[in-house]
Amino acid sequence: TWVIGKWAGYRDQMWAPAGTVFHQFTVAQIIEFRKDCTYRDSIALLLPPSAKGVNGCEYTLRRRAVYACHAGGVVHALQGYPDHEVGAIDVHRIDTLWNAALHHGFMPLPHSHYNYL
Repeated sequence: TWVIGKWAGYRDQMWAPAGTVFHQFTVAQIIEFRKDCTYRDSIALLLPPSAKGVNGCEYTLRRRAVYACHAGGVVHALQGYPDHEVGAIDVHRIDTLWNAALHHGFMPLPHSHYNYL
């Protein structure tokens, strides 16, 4: 399993062994170069129940759902971190940020809740 972003091009994807599952951490979908690998949709989270005034939706998602990269920015702000989720991520902090997201009430979006165009 690999978590990848929009800058993962042909050369990056070729490092993965056959059978790899790519989980996309980006809004714009990456180009799927590998026929021997599986590509999953962008990871998304449901906003916490405490989030108010959210009346829109993002791209292929249902209401009150946001892409993980956007949720990451909110979690960074809520935690008071000086950095953000734009660009490369620190893979050593994924578990810390995941636990912080759950602590603030974000929940994984079930695959059945994606709105495909």
